[in-house]
Amino acid sequence: MRNLLVLACLGLVLGCQSPQATNPSEPSKSKEQKLRRPSIDTLLAQFRTPNPDQVLVAAHRADWRNFPENSLPAIRSCIAMGVDLVELDVRPSADSQLVIFHDATLDRMTLSRGLLKDYPLDSLVKIPLLNGLRHETKYTIPTLEQALREAQDKILVKLDKCYDYLPQAYEVVQALEMQNQVIFISDKPYPEAKAEYGEVIDEVLLMPAFNCTWENIPEFVQEHIDQNDPVAFEIGFETEDCPSMQAFAQIKSQNIPLFIDVLWADLCAGHDDHRAVEDPEGAWGWVIEQGAHIVCTDRPAMLLEYLRRKKLHN
Repeated sequence: MRNLLVLACLGLVLGCQSPQATNPSEPSKSKEQKLRRPSIDTLLAQFRTPNPDQVLVAAHRADWRNFPENSLPAIRSCIAMGVDLVELDVRPSADSQLVIFHDATLDRMTLSRGLLKDYPLDSLVKIPLLNGLRHETKYTIPTLEQALREAQDKILVKLDKCYDYLPQAYEVVQALEMQNQVIFISDKPYPEAKAEYGEVIDEVLLMPAFNCTWENIPEFVQEHIDQNDPVAFEIGFETEDCPSMQAFAQIKSQNIPLFIDVLWADLCAGHDDHRAVEDPEGAWGWVIEQGAHIVCTDRPAMLLEYLRRKKLHN
């Protein structure tokens, strides 16, 4: 009888334990780990190789719908959800240190006022950022180095508003050994860029950018192809018959990726994120049909869901 009681009690104890119980001291697997992100070299190769069966996602100012734009948690969120590239904006402080911030003034994204370039770094990094509803958060303006360290070996980075500070930014990239991870953009013809920055312009991962207002688009494109080995071309087009769209065939014939922004209507002839909320096929689907290999969006979670549903993203 005593043995039966012992067995019954033991059964109750075991039955109360979860079959998935783990040592509380062990870290649980993060979403990032579950996604099994590719290595940076693999991701860069995917970025540089147009593939009709795979479309990459770039997040504009990182995940700003859930965290302050251009902030460290916004970068972490993009990594966790499986975004391929984050687009970040670079500005200099009063003492010529580079930080991540979009606007020239602090007014929209903080409760401080005035030009960012008038504040020294030690002041900027203490200023709380606002979220999308203009509520103050615990997050502050990051330095370029902090942002790159957050992304290091995890996600590609495109630095915007950085052309005037390209050599200085590239020094930070080199110090972190992230040359195969950080993409710079230029809207200048190759001879101008070469004259301004010399060999540096050939060392960086460069993505030339242009839109409908550019003159001599075919020459702009071909000069970069012949002399710079661009990783992609970033193209804006206000209408479907915009001259910049005529360069699609020229670029695709060289097996170079098309990077298309769908942030607002005049960047992509009305096939933008706002339209995608109700008509994803008429927005993102249309852009992909034109040959977009990398789509830069303000709605990364929605775009990832759409692409995975269509088996166009891992």
